[in-house]
Amino acid sequence: MSLHFQRQSNNNCPEFTDQEAITIYLCGIFEGHYSHRSTYNYMVNHWSSWFPKLPSYQAYNARINAIYWHFEVIISHLMNQMNFNDCYDNVSLVDSLPIMLSKHPYTAKVASQIADKGYCDAKKQFYHGVKFHLVGKDRFEKIPKPNFFDFTPASVNDLTAIKPMICQLKNQIVVGDKAYSSEKFNQQLS
Repeated sequence: MSLHFQRQSNNNCPEFTDQEAITIYLCGIFEGHYSHRSTYNYMVNHWSSWFPKLPSYQAYNARINAIYWHFEVIISHLMNQMNFNDCYDNVSLVDSLPIMLSKHPYTAKVASQIADKGYCDAKKQFYHGVKFHLVGKDRFEKIPKPNFFDFTPASVNDLTAIKPMICQLKNQIVVGDKAYSSEKFNQQLS
């Protein structure tokens, strides 16, 4: 994992390290704190002696946002370590969900490099944000075991985003909602 976490900047030996920021963030999640602010406050109130160089909340938040891609590597590694014995071998589920960063897409300035305007059909509203796409193994009466996942701008069509993931599946029955129905694509999979 050290290959993934090499800092490429002039500040390659900071007093508060990326490893400490990741540790704080993950410990906060394990303790039930799912926002940057609540995770930071939990660490300040309970574990500050373990992190004497803990910066201000603004600096911590900027650090977590700057190293977001490390979490993709960590999640991928953790997913490979998980053992699910109750999965159906030949059934994969696909779905996506909107992550709304702003309800006003025309004036939104949040995360403009990765987010854009999209439409949520379930809520019948436009929004500014991203979409989370998931392909997972079906499990009886449980949430699916994730195989592949991706984030795309909100404007990306669900089928377009999921095609590269589905094409990696061999001898699978793929189950999804009507957003994934395409006669041409179904023939390619057959």
